[in-house]
Amino acid sequence: MSLSTLFGKKLKEIRESRKQTQQQFAEVVGLEPTTIGLIETGKRTISFKTLERIASKLDVSYYELFDFEQNKTDEQLIKSIEKELNKFESKYLKLILNILKLFADFVLNK
Repeated sequence: MSLSTLFGKKLKEIRESRKQTQQQFAEVVGLEPTTIGLIETGKRTISFKTLERIASKLDVSYYELFDFEQNKTDEQLIKSIEKELNKFESKYLKLILNILKLFADFVLNK
């Protein structure tokens, strides 16, 4: 698989994890939605300037954009979970904590 295809898949993964449409994502990074579609399918490459803008607007490192490996360390997984949790209001965080505790009890006390 080509680098542009891998990058496009990763970009799409990040966009979808943020529950953004291509239109919303395009507005955030200052590109046309059709351009986002072409990038995500690996049919268009981007400049370093665009890469810098994407990383900045998404608040992700260059490493994250090019981390095509699915095997993440525990530290990376915790960082990813933390990033997702930061999107929730307090009332939902309390619910998530309770669910996590129940899940841990279930898994660890088999």
